[in-house]
Amino acid sequence: TYLLPHKTDEQKQEEKEITFTTALASIYNKESANDGLQMLKKLSQNGDGNASFLLSQLYFKSRLISDVCPDSILELKETCNIKEDNESALQYLQKAVEQTPKNYHATFELAYNYWKASDRTEAIPERDGTKAEHYFLLSRTNALKANDDIYIHKIDSILRLMEIWKENIDEN
Repeated sequence: TYLLPHKTDEQKQEEKEITFTTALASIYNKESANDGLQMLKKLSQNGDGNASFLLSQLYFKSRLISDVCPDSILELKETCNIKEDNESALQYLQKAVEQTPKNYHATFELAYNYWKASDRTEAIPERDGTKAEHYFLLSRTNALKANDDIYIHKIDSILRLMEIWKENIDEN
């Protein structure tokens, strides 16, 4: 017979208390920021798309000057001493989209990475118009459901540019 390792009551309680909200509270506190980061990673491993998306944003650094990183993300990067790692950022972003495909913010970011490719991140060496279009359309569908006119307009503008790009590819 095999004996399964037993968890202590403290370990069981700790696992129960890990939520996205508790991880956020921890990550914003300098004394517990690294614990909060570990909680986010555990949540991501356990299927929490919000945790995966936040981790993707924390590890990502765009090459595009026009991409602006929100102050809240910059603050968390500094608090947790997170170094740029676009490969990890892409993996977390792909995981976030897989875990919560209705998160149109995550699907938009993934689409934009495939559209801009190495201009935005070294994690995607070449533009993939097919994947970009797929994720932009998925993002648009969910932005429509959320009545987010800003995202709908942003996506529509990019989709128009993609049509021009495709026409130019077909002509050559």
